[in-house]
Amino acid sequence: MNNFKKTKLAVAAAAAMGLSLPAGAVVVVGGENGWEVSFDGNINQFYVWTDPDARPGGVVGGNMNFADEKSSRFRTGLMPALFSFNVKAPTWNGLDIGGRVSFAGQTNNANTKNSDLGVNGGFGDSGIGKVRSDSTSDFGGNLEFREAFFTVDGAFGQVLLGRTLSLFMGKNILTDQTLFGVGATGSVHGGGFTLGRIGYGYLYPNFNSQVRWTSPDMMGFKVSLAAVDPSKVCGEGAVFASGANCATETNSPRGEGEISYAGTFNNGSYQVWGSGMYQNVKRQSVGGGFGDDDFSVWGWTAGTQVQFMGFEVNGSYYDGEGLGTSFLMDADSLDATGQKRDNKGWLVQGGYTILGHTKVAASYGRSEADETSNDRSCRTGGGSCVGAGGARLEEQNSYVVGIYHDVNANLKLVAEYSRVENEWHGGQEQKANVVGVGGYFFW
Repeated sequence: MNNFKKTKLAVAAAAAMGLSLPAGAVVVVGGENGWEVSFDGNINQFYVWTDPDARPGGVVGGNMNFADEKSSRFRTGLMPALFSFNVKAPTWNGLDIGGRVSFAGQTNNANTKNSDLGVNGGFGDSGIGKVRSDSTSDFGGNLEFREAFFTVDGAFGQVLLGRTLSLFMGKNILTDQTLFGVGATGSVHGGGFTLGRIGYGYLYPNFNSQVRWTSPDMMGFKVSLAAVDPSKVCGEGAVFASGANCATETNSPRGEGEISYAGTFNNGSYQVWGSGMYQNVKRQSVGGGFGDDDFSVWGWTAGTQVQFMGFEVNGSYYDGEGLGTSFLMDADSLDATGQKRDNKGWLVQGGYTILGHTKVAASYGRSEADETSNDRSCRTGGGSCVGAGGARLEEQNSYVVGIYHDVNANLKLVAEYSRVENEWHGGQEQKANVVGVGGYFFW
């Protein structure tokens, strides 16, 4: 006989997706033999209006629009539309085994009526597109294979194998108010999800293939360790791991880890976390001044969240070398000579939930990139310059205020305003106002 209920697996898997499901939002079909299959997901739609300044002259980098173009779009927000399948096997000798597969997509095309000529909009709003491996058009509304993993739970904790959200920066994005909003948009013509605070307080952790162990709950403490599919490390002139300025030899996995503590007090709760990432990579000789070079990319982040009688405060900070300004290691981690850039950033957020249904929140965040010696030479003209002349990106910051109202367990309405500002080492600035109004249907 079938029944419909919530399970620990479905809710935990959805939380790993960054989808904080309301009560009753997971549908589970159970069988007499102990197997359970569940489905969850969302569809969201926003009206997004933005008015970016034109990109200033004499600069390199940045993810905002090049032209001064006011824009009205109907689109998904930071979180794409999701449809997910969960399977749980019968408990066997104290082991709980389950799996999850999820797909993500957008309701919008890449600001075109028909075809985007083969450019996949998965990161379209960053202003840096991903080129498909085939020449067919996808009409701008891409479909991303987001998660595919299985877990084994027991007295030892949990072992996860497959593709899911990475540990490093994972909690930063999951505790961000713009997870259910729009935040920054990048290019107004993008076909993918918006940026939220990606590049404006934290970096995008992405969903990666990995093997992960998480300890049991030890009186509030938890430890997670993961060996992750390594990434090429790319720099100026290379877009998403394609191009000459990339370190491509990855002879060992990337290491990621997280330690967290969660607790409660009278009328409140709190959590504290810290995570880190380390990867060694080698650049092969490709000519043009690039020689064999072994180096490491590393980063750490820490954050906290406190909730008390409807009030919520949280903040986080990150630092590292070769991380990039928005997407980890993919686009501008290195300068034009292959030298690592130093990166750091932080955010602070506060909010209040009225009568348990309406959250009002405001936040500020920024991400920074230091100049290398070559960056400085290209900006000042005071020495030899490899690459284009001009100032490199120094910081991206944004202010966000929003109202997030739960009509019921399945419907959330959102109104959000963001002020986005980019600055370069030469003092140039670019600004934009972003308004997003829309909502979510959860199941």
